[in-house]
Amino acid sequence: MKKILTFTSILLLMSIALGSQAQFSFSSNPVWQVSKSYPTGLGWADFDHNGFPDVVVSVGLDIVNGPTLIYNNENGTLPADPGWSSTYLAPGCGLYLNDFDKNGDVDIAVASLGLISNGMLPVPNYLFYNQNGLSPNPGWLSLPGNSFSCTGGDINGDGLIDLVFSRGDFATSKAEKTILFINSNGLFDSIPDWESDSTYFGTDVALADIDLDGDLDLALGARTKGVLVFFSDNGVLETSPSWHSSQVAGARQMAFGDVDNDGYPDLAVASPGQKFFLFKNVNGVLDTIPQWVSMVGTEPSAVAWADVDGDGDLDLGAGSWNSAFGIFENVNGMLADTFAWSKAVGGGTQQISWMDYDKDNLTDTVKTHIGDGHKKLFYIGKQPLHQLSSVKKNGIVIPENQYCFDLIDGWISFSIAPGSGDTMTIQYLYSKDLDLSLTTWSNVMLFENLNTSTGIRPQRNLENSPSLRQNQPNPCHGSTTVTFFLPRQDYNSLKIYNSQGIEMATLLKKRMTDGVHTFDFSVDQLPAGLYNCSLQGSGYCVTKKMIVQ
Repeated sequence: MKKILTFTSILLLMSIALGSQAQFSFSSNPVWQVSKSYPTGLGWADFDHNGFPDVVVSVGLDIVNGPTLIYNNENGTLPADPGWSSTYLAPGCGLYLNDFDKNGDVDIAVASLGLISNGMLPVPNYLFYNQNGLSPNPGWLSLPGNSFSCTGGDINGDGLIDLVFSRGDFATSKAEKTILFINSNGLFDSIPDWESDSTYFGTDVALADIDLDGDLDLALGARTKGVLVFFSDNGVLETSPSWHSSQVAGARQMAFGDVDNDGYPDLAVASPGQKFFLFKNVNGVLDTIPQWVSMVGTEPSAVAWADVDGDGDLDLGAGSWNSAFGIFENVNGMLADTFAWSKAVGGGTQQISWMDYDKDNLTDTVKTHIGDGHKKLFYIGKQPLHQLSSVKKNGIVIPENQYCFDLIDGWISFSIAPGSGDTMTIQYLYSKDLDLSLTTWSNVMLFENLNTSTGIRPQRNLENSPSLRQNQPNPCHGSTTVTFFLPRQDYNSLKIYNSQGIEMATLLKKRMTDGVHTFDFSVDQLPAGLYNCSLQGSGYCVTKKMIVQ
């Protein structure tokens, strides 16, 4: 039994509003908008290192050859004109942002689809390297094909971001194989290192550690085939999918997120010609029949998870080709059937991206994992993240070239598995005031989040004695959250005991400041049963019962 489990420490003054639904509120009109012909891919990253995230847009779809653009954010203000534009023009579609060559600068990978006007002749995918500035021409081109989507992740567990592209075009009956390029010290071959056995009309690709074995698995949305998953075993993807759901007509876009906070990533799907779907992950196994189907949405096209109302669970942003954008609220781990907030944004929503562009509500947080000598990839517990601040092993900072991470999906992957008992401390920033950006067939738009009343509302706590709140959820599986209040600075411990009074884990043992503290921790290593969670300090001991399923 491991002595210390994972935990997150957040110090803030707060009260928790229970049993009520949140109110979503965004600016009635975009606070920033630019008009373009077929903007498609969308993302945020700080390219100029001024502390504010910049907007990245790929242009083209299957209609025009367009550039890739960056709009530089100056202290929360975005310009009308891009600060950087590629001279390379292509039918740009989905994009993925990360530091592929580990030099501290974010690079841009773009999927390229082909043009309807020339019969969808295959074209290369491309990558712009950022080496003290972006070159206007790609530093890497793949062999030609028809790709609508791309994503990245540490597939082989070497601490470097690899690239995956969907391929195929349903409209012109061009079926192609899904492909993976392995990162070799920041460089990629033009020929894929892995490809699926079969060909598909691939639309979207997404990565997640579905079974929490420390390897990223690959989900593919494919017209006529539904959604498929290629599982990874010790960093090697199977070439034929071992999970398949024919309940949906494919996926224009997918997104993994832990909707019920059980520690396992669930899968949201925007299915063409149908509705929005959620496939529940039960202890590492995705249901083949969707748990949830929306009542709204015409030609769904985009999904993205975010804790929009700041209540601690993930809500789902959803866009369509022929209907309004909207947000499905998460209420006690279940998505509502209809939108809690919606907005007519024009036709053809292509991409949704959440980001606190003006940094008006960032929280500095710490997450701790305990190594087992095998597992390399760990979820941080929030998504999307704003910034990864530092990573330490047993209190010593780890060089950045020994790990990679994904801010949107919220994971970190180490090149060397932390040893058994090693304490990995991850400090990061996330926002409780995420703003909404999206691309449509003719515009890039940003709506400001106006929520001032969220599920966690800062205010003065008037208690004058230590208190421990019931962990949530309870009963729990995977992970749970404990909140307690200290009226004064004290040396405290937070421990877990079994029903026989035997200490099973020490979550905390340090001097703490006064105020409200919250810890998220894993219960994966605890057998099912009844436990006592005990907060101890100078002259007091407060205990709550905790059930692990």
